[in-house]
Amino acid sequence: MNCSVSGLPVPASALTDALLSVPDVLVVVLDAEGAVQYVNPAVESKTGYVAQDLRGTILWDALAPTDEQEKVRRFWAQGRDGWQQGHRVRTQTGDYRYVEWTRAAVDGQPGSTVGVGIDQTQHRQLEEEVLSASESERRRIGQELHDGLASDLIAATISIENLRRRVEQNIVDDEDLLSRLKNLETSVRQGAQKARSLSHLLAGTNVCPENMTRALSELTDKQEQVSETTCQLHLPDRKVPAVSNATIAGHLYRIAQEALRNAVIHADASRVDLYLDVEASRRSVEETDGRGADAGKNIVLRIRDDGQGVPAEVQEALTRPSNGEERGAGASTRGLGLHLMQYRADLIGGCLTIESAEGEGTTVTCTVPIRNEQP
Repeated sequence: MNCSVSGLPVPASALTDALLSVPDVLVVVLDAEGAVQYVNPAVESKTGYVAQDLRGTILWDALAPTDEQEKVRRFWAQGRDGWQQGHRVRTQTGDYRYVEWTRAAVDGQPGSTVGVGIDQTQHRQLEEEVLSASESERRRIGQELHDGLASDLIAATISIENLRRRVEQNIVDDEDLLSRLKNLETSVRQGAQKARSLSHLLAGTNVCPENMTRALSELTDKQEQVSETTCQLHLPDRKVPAVSNATIAGHLYRIAQEALRNAVIHADASRVDLYLDVEASRRSVEETDGRGADAGKNIVLRIRDDGQGVPAEVQEALTRPSNGEERGAGASTRGLGLHLMQYRADLIGGCLTIESAEGEGTTVTCTVPIRNEQP
């Protein structure tokens, strides 16, 4: 059985109805001139337009940004089935979403096209956030090198030059020479330690489930050495079960690293405490019977600082639905880092919570179920 939508045959099967109802899959049907003949509910929800507003309009005139309309027109005019391209879609409120489209010809309707789109706005926004955060981190590291390590080395160089002149002029005795050499040795050693700690933070750590606690211990030690902020790792008296795989271990490590960085750089914290523990989940005992001693429990990573707290506007941005707007260069890098932590938690099936009040510190908690299935 077939039904007709604006003169175009559309199979009226349950499968077709289900596919057309997928929330994040946009479907449009255009005639030979590019006029919209059909849109599915996802197009309406993503753009804010109702189907009757779009029907009969030229797609690229109605939904494409003005400066991209010609590019969009050329894409939809392509003759090859399976042709793919992404472009921005203008919503009714004037915001933009980024959609990856695949187009194909409609059988029996010469010139007509069906397009299937996937909303990639969040993915694109995350890519932009990563690039922005990377650029911000590059500038921060450059500043640290300039203000810290470079200053120490310049001071050591000046001391060496002064000592050389005094030796050349024979105006230094053995005791004075020894004292000056000891001071130089201390300065150079401190500079080398700063360089080593900074390089470890940059290169990261190869984190595997077996060395999770050691990696976190090294992270807090290195952060303390670089920032002079008290950073301490707290572990339970009992042994912490290994996380299920290296991917989870790696993401937990990066969440801890970002939270420590936020506390030191943005919150101006004087102390940061990192906790790794195991806590029982809300699952009942019956649900975990026969699945291993650790089934029904969670690995909990918690980072608590005594800093300034997360500003209200950053907290609001974390809960605000994405609208696809591009972030400007002035966007809060702390907000970007928090978004990335939430994204990492989602990837490993975890839950990230951020508790904060301005001037009262911040607590970041990531909870990940222990997957310890037993036959």
